[in-house]
Amino acid sequence: MQVIASDGDLELGGLDWTRVLVNLAAERFIAQFGVDPRETPESLQFLSLEAEQAKRSLSVRARAAITVRHQNRLKTWQLERGEFEQSSRVLLERCRQVVQRILKDNRFGWARIDTVLTTGGASRMPMVKELLSQLSGRTLNTSLSPDQSIAHGAALYAGMLQANRQQAKSVYDRRVSERLRRVQQRSVSARSLGILVRDEQTGRRVPHYLIGANSPLPASVTSVFGTVVPNQRKVHVRIVESGAGSDRPPTVLGDCTVSGLPAELPEGSEIEVTLSYDHQARVHVTAREPLSGALAEVEILRADNLQRGVVPEESRVAAAEPGAELKSVLATGAAVELGAAPK
Repeated sequence: MQVIASDGDLELGGLDWTRVLVNLAAERFIAQFGVDPRETPESLQFLSLEAEQAKRSLSVRARAAITVRHQNRLKTWQLERGEFEQSSRVLLERCRQVVQRILKDNRFGWARIDTVLTTGGASRMPMVKELLSQLSGRTLNTSLSPDQSIAHGAALYAGMLQANRQQAKSVYDRRVSERLRRVQQRSVSARSLGILVRDEQTGRRVPHYLIGANSPLPASVTSVFGTVVPNQRKVHVRIVESGAGSDRPPTVLGDCTVSGLPAELPEGSEIEVTLSYDHQARVHVTAREPLSGALAEVEILRADNLQRGVVPEESRVAAAEPGAELKSVLATGAAVELGAAPK
């Protein structure tokens, strides 16, 4: 089983559609009573739960009731599916962009797509189904459970990883273990992976991506960068991945610092940076100064980055630690797939 390409919008999900209904109901409440039910946590929580139920109802009905409770006032309205869909058109456009982008970036036409398989709670909404049907010109395959299929896939993948381990052999049925062992999966990197460097012309810290999105895994890249000041004694490497879309800022994954560089190194001294993705999409980083052999290594686990931060604009303009950066002027090197001869 081979993954050819992966894409998505990390900042788009079912809560965005729930928020549309929250805002629709809140605006009606404001128009009638002159107060905003979103201004207190208790009223907002009540309204959010109501909006979630209304969203689910509108997936199977033409209208749904939603109740707002705030400052001892209680009011119920009927919301039409058409009004919900009209207010959600910006979200649908973002869905359209993701679908069109992954096809364009990978030079795929719909003629090469055999099946459009839907999953996830949002795939229940008629507006999402209609969008995918219009784009693909196909009848959607809705055979999977929208709520459970992701968990099923995760369980199967865990079984594939564990199938050859002794503990798993004692738990799995022998036939199940044998079938899981025969399944081979080849994945790709969901986002571009790189580091922040200082652009010599602008002085801005900008992402320099070494492993492109949808590169086959495992993959490894080594590139050479230059120090930014004379007698630089350490290098701080900040690892980032691309945002969900070309207009989104990069996301910080972690840091790696090389200390104890030789004294009196001239500006532009070479630092080798190696980024690697293993087959489980774990990130390995090595930074090395060739003359002294000074080395730093770090492994970044996705599970440790659930609270990853987006690189703010000011961080991309001014260095977080002046004099401990790398610059892109010496950046050379190309992606080399692990196990393959360098080209």
